[in-house]
Amino acid sequence: MKKLLSTFAGLLIASLTLAACAPVTATPLASQPQLLPRIETSNAPKEQTVVIGFTTSLTGRLSQESKKQSTGLILWMNDVNNRGGLALNDKLIVKFEPRFYDDQSDSAQAVS
Repeated sequence: MKKLLSTFAGLLIASLTLAACAPVTATPLASQPQLLPRIETSNAPKEQTVVIGFTTSLTGRLSQESKKQSTGLILWMNDVNNRGGLALNDKLIVKFEPRFYDDQSDSAQAVS
């Protein structure tokens, strides 16, 4: 269970980092400016909150290990949010909200 949660958290962080660092390529259409549609855009960045939900063992025999893992993930989310969120290339600011449930160190409870 601990290995699965560690793997999931690692993959989540890696995928968010890769998505934020992806290059954006644009092809200029300046050769025909009269054919371009006029699009009104705002320079202000948009903000979106992403809820990351997971189960954790707040009680039971695995509670000590699980609390360390979930505390690390929550600390990361708080650190990113306190710095203003993750700024993506499309001027979107992503902030995170944790939502977790106590599985009571029971694998059947974690699955449900």
